Amino acid sequence: MADNDKWTSEHEEGKLREAMAQPWWRLGFPAGLEQAFDARVASIQARYARYNLILGLVLYDLFAFGDYLFLPDVYTTAWFSRFANVCTMHQILLGSGFFDKKLRWRDLVIMAMQLVIAASLVYPVAISKSPDAQHYHLGLLLVVLFSNLLMGMRFALAVLTSLLISVLYG
Repeated sequence: MADNDKWTSEHEEGKLREAMAQPWWRLGFPAGLEQAFDARVASIQARYARYNLILGLVLYDLFAFGDYLFLPDVYTTAWFSRFANVCTMHQILLGSGFFDKKLRWRDLVIMAMQLVIAASLVYPVAISKSPDAQHYHLGLLLVVLFSNLLMGMRFALAVLTSLLISVLYG
């Protein structure tokens, strides 16, 4: 690592090595290193979160075709939920500069957004009488994959989000 890329001192690196020697369930940075790490990567993660959110919004909007094909009896409800609620929420967050805020708040808002998206997919399927609605469930898998792989949430919140989406699905 180049000297200008260092975010720890040699003393802190010793603490880091001690922390890494802990069992997997107790892994974590010491408090000072956690704050330094968060400060170092927050702007990078914010930039990627913004780009990935735009990508996710486009992919999410493509579900509108599936609404029309698989949920013909309730597609207008699904479209209202999709375009009036979820897309508006995403655009407000993108335009507000929210992603430059603290990492923990960003993770919680991303978690909430993913839960709202999952609910917007589950609700139309739940009220639809179409026999093709069963094919629509794969959309939730995409939401879970997207939120866990591309949104950069911390592990614990990613697991919690996945569990809550599973409960919502059930």
